[in-house]
Amino acid sequence: DTTSIANHQRKVAEKLEDVVLNGHSAINVGGATIYGLRTFPQRASGVHNLDLKGATGAQWLSVIEKVVNAHLADNAFGRITIFLNYSDYTYADINEFTAGYPKTIMARLREVSQVAEIVPVPRLAANEVISIANISNGDWGTILNGMPLVTRPKVRQNPEDDYVFGVLASAVPQFRSDYEGRSQIAHFTKA
Repeated sequence: DTTSIANHQRKVAEKLEDVVLNGHSAINVGGATIYGLRTFPQRASGVHNLDLKGATGAQWLSVIEKVVNAHLADNAFGRITIFLNYSDYTYADINEFTAGYPKTIMARLREVSQVAEIVPVPRLAANEVISIANISNGDWGTILNGMPLVTRPKVRQNPEDDYVFGVLASAVPQFRSDYEGRSQIAHFTKA
């Protein structure tokens, strides 16, 4: 039965995603903490004061404007990848920008020239917006990958023992900022 293996793989993959979002404050190496996108001290942060699931197209556009302006203020020029809660993303993808307008909120947001991509993230909280400028060039940081997700059989002491598998991975985010503490990362919440 491979179901338990798949469940363990998913559990490890979700933990890796959690570390990228939230960091891992319990791990401290030489005084350095593993920060996540939500906890990186040099990220630009702000509030948008909206329930995104239920916001109008104009309100959504104002959030994107705040995100773009936060990146510009940190000298993070270039195209921006935006991460949204899956439910918020779906709302924007289904609802019209304004009544009678031929495009959805999401279609209109993608027309903003600074927006490279808008990505739904199931583990991101509702009303939360995280963005990274120039994600392809690595100025924001990198994911240090010590070992990709791997499933390995454990030792069987007797030929009649059941097969037992272990799922392992080793990866942590490494975020960067410039000499003035500016980064390519922005984080906005409702409050």
